Amino acid sequence: MTVNLSALAGAGQQFFSDAGVPLAGGKLYSYVAGTTTPQVAYTSASGATPLSNPIILNSAGRVATGEIWLTTGSSYKFILKTSDEVTIATWDNIIGINGVLPTINAVNVVYTPAGIGAVTTNAQAKLRESVSIQDFGASTSASVTANTTAITAALAYAATVKCAVYVPGAAIAYQVNDEFTVPDGVTVFGDGWGSFIQQTALNKDVFIAGDCNTFQNLRLKIANGNNLEFVNCIFASNVNNLTVENCFLEPGSKGGSGIHIRNVQNSQIRGNRIYGATYTQIPGPDATAADILLYSSGTSERHIIDGNHCLSNNSQGIFVSALGYDGDIIISNNICVTLDPVTCTETGTWALVANGGVRRHGMVVSYNLAQPGKPRIIVDGNICRNTRLTGIYKQGESDNEIIISNNLCDLNGYNSGDPLSGGIYVESPGRASVIGNTITNFQNTLFATGGITLNQIPTGESIPGLVSGNKITDSLGNGIALGTSSRLVTISNNVIFGSAGNDISAINSGGVAVVGGNTITGNTIYRTSGNNIPSIYCDYQSSTRYSTIKDNTIQGFDNTNADVENSGIRLRQSNSLTQVFGNVISNFYYGFTCVSYYSGRLVDQVIARNSIIDCAVGFGVSALNNNNTLPLVDNVFVNTPLQTSSIAFAVGRIVQRLGNNFVWQTTAAPTVGSWAVGDRSVNSTPVVGQPKAWACTVAGTPGTWVSEGNL
Repeated sequence: MTVNLSALAGAGQQFFSDAGVPLAGGKLYSYVAGTTTPQVAYTSASGATPLSNPIILNSAGRVATGEIWLTTGSSYKFILKTSDEVTIATWDNIIGINGVLPTINAVNVVYTPAGIGAVTTNAQAKLRESVSIQDFGASTSASVTANTTAITAALAYAATVKCAVYVPGAAIAYQVNDEFTVPDGVTVFGDGWGSFIQQTALNKDVFIAGDCNTFQNLRLKIANGNNLEFVNCIFASNVNNLTVENCFLEPGSKGGSGIHIRNVQNSQIRGNRIYGATYTQIPGPDATAADILLYSSGTSERHIIDGNHCLSNNSQGIFVSALGYDGDIIISNNICVTLDPVTCTETGTWALVANGGVRRHGMVVSYNLAQPGKPRIIVDGNICRNTRLTGIYKQGESDNEIIISNNLCDLNGYNSGDPLSGGIYVESPGRASVIGNTITNFQNTLFATGGITLNQIPTGESIPGLVSGNKITDSLGNGIALGTSSRLVTISNNVIFGSAGNDISAINSGGVAVVGGNTITGNTIYRTSGNNIPSIYCDYQSSTRYSTIKDNTIQGFDNTNADVENSGIRLRQSNSLTQVFGNVISNFYYGFTCVSYYSGRLVDQVIARNSIIDCAVGFGVSALNNNNTLPLVDNVFVNTPLQTSSIAFAVGRIVQRLGNNFVWQTTAAPTVGSWAVGDRSVNSTPVVGQPKAWACTVAGTPGTWVSEGNL
């Protein structure tokens, strides 16, 4: 037998008690390493005579024979005890000096996890908690066919024991030529950027998910030049419980998707970076492609899309509820910024593509008419920059709310002239709340678009919508634009600075009675350019709903340009149902202008308690004819004359209002205008012996007037 001198107590070693006294009668037990199975040691290099087990130490605390020899290729465990069996020390994995390391059987190697309550197992069981694709022959130097076969085999084995599949990091990609259907319950994970699987076959996904799959820390790329609809790095359809975390995903050169979900219950998409894809702008399937796409045609609920970087030049960054079936969605803390794919490399600059590239929308939520009970979506805390059309685009009516809050949208709307444009664009705003967002540098100059653009179909829902607490700065178009059929929207407490167009515009379709009914209240507006543009511009035409413009603070840019449009508030084609009160307007040529296509006595019109400061003209009003009579109540004019001006038609009459009666200041009984019984005309230049006022005793145009007596 071949033996080697033990590395422990091999020759002449003396053992002591913890008190430093030679361990007379001490006992030294020998076992197979990692176990309690006795293993024999020998007295000499011949290996002929075994030592007792335990070895009994002499009075000096030494092995009586002087030496301990171990079987070559074996590993020992020694336990030292007193003569009373009190353990002093344990030494494991001891081999003979110059001996050959033993062949380790992982079944016999104990693995003891740290922590209270941890359960001891063996090394083999621990190692088999996951399998590596390299265990099955995958290699960055192997052929695409070999890698495809290896990964398929690894997934198949993992399915039998429900273990995870590991993709080790490497300097270059594992190239494959087919897609992989991941078995239920299997996790596929890697080391991050280096765990790179590259699909080389056209029109093939990389992974097709099963139920309860998790994908973590992988880098995946689909082939360039696909020509079929929706080719994806990860695709999930009609499954439940999908998780995709911290992956690098490259959807290829023709508008594929990084993550594509259809009819899935319960998904979490977190911390991924999607980059490098390009939308071709050619009519075809890639127009719907997005870095993250929810395109369900059946039940699909409970999705969290959080903390992702959507950096491609794809058609959309994030696109959810494309067909109206996806609901209960939180989209939060994502960054959707359009980058030049050429720069998105390991050591690249990851730079913005010029003028929004070809990306149309940063995010799209609820594209088509939502299905009953859907969608319920929160879009919060995202950054959407550098797009051709919108930062965030909501379309389609819904039974339930969509909340768009606390997002930053910048450099949107580069496709100037396209009406589908806005930092935030909301179609059918009745079930939408747009709250606390910041919109900067909107690029579209089209008059119907703005930092926030709202639109609505003429015959759609009539449910109140809310746009509140947003900050809009430096828009090349409007600040907030309400489209031709928008209705029942509250525009409140927004801060708008530096718009090139109107700060707030509401332009309704002619002949449609159900539009309008909006409330514009509590907004703070600062103009920095444009002395021929109204700040708040409303054209409600045939609306039968009351609209209100109240308590806004509006600071103009220049009060010297005598342009009819240079006004703080301008009502065009306004009916008598528009109420204007409590506004503070300064530094415009006209504080307020109104072109009313209605003649007569506008008893329902309320223009009251406004403060007009440092304007050349307080009110400029025109009408179809001189029979137009417009009441004002308790308005304040500071460094501003109260006067009317012919704007487009004959000058109407501005009067004070007492209840439902009007009081006009003039030098004679009215000969024009529409009047009611009890209206008065007060002599503005009273002279002794002349009438002090006149009263209307018979309603008409101008009606019958009787002197109230001479001074």
